[in-house]
Amino acid sequence: RGPEALSVGAARRALREAGLTLVILDGVEGIVAQDTHLLGLVAGGRSEWIRPAVVAINKIDRMTDGGAVEARVREVRERLRFARFVPVVPISAREGRGLGMLLRAVRQVHADSARLLPTKELNDWLHRATEEHPHPVHGGRRLSFVFATQSGSRPPAITILTNRKARPHFSYVRYLENSLRERFALGATPVVLRFRHRPNRRARHAR
Repeated sequence: RGPEALSVGAARRALREAGLTLVILDGVEGIVAQDTHLLGLVAGGRSEWIRPAVVAINKIDRMTDGGAVEARVREVRERLRFARFVPVVPISAREGRGLGMLLRAVRQVHADSARLLPTKELNDWLHRATEEHPHPVHGGRRLSFVFATQSGSRPPAITILTNRKARPHFSYVRYLENSLRERFALGATPVVLRFRHRPNRRARHAR
């Protein structure tokens, strides 16, 4: 536990400075708890930990059983079902197999994560997405989405102003993420959505 805890701590410190994370898994050993923890941080944790990422499954030269590589890829993708956008590439560092594919994946993730999305196009997307599928009514009131702007990159972070302080339901956040990813072809990068309440102007002037 000691060395494992230290390595996780070191990984967290490195994540704060990383623009892109390459997670290398041991294909022979399989996914261990430490790997799962790191993947959760990088691809599905709190927004301050989320980073564009590529997963490499190493040592495929030692996986000689028929279908072993494909089975390991399926296992990793199942663990990453909350972040299906993360590329998973089988490689052999010793034999140099798969390294070209890995490099292409890294370049694609880097390009997608660095995208700058025009504010007008973001708001066109937001209004269309919320009109086609409005947020469910809760407590007799509907949460409305007023304005969107990009507030960061690597990964793209979008700040959305709302008419209420209530946070959208997690399933609706996922809907917006998927819709945004499809609209702007952000196929290989995480997307961070932040929601802020914008007080009504009348309410501000009445104070």
